[in-house]
Amino acid sequence: MRSHLAWCDYLLVAWRALLDHRLRSLLTMLGVIVGVASAIRVARKEPIEALRYE
Repeated sequence: MRSHLAWCDYLLVAWRALLDHRLRSLLTMLGVIVGVASAIRVARKEPIEALRYE
């Protein structure tokens, strides 16, 4: 039972840290989203013109 309580404690500490540092958390999430989108874009190797609507 103690390990279960420890995981709950860890999650509570992590949640509090996210709430206490909202701007840092937001910027980190934005960086991850932009990074993943960039990696996907490079992996597809499509020209930019192919993505534009006519």
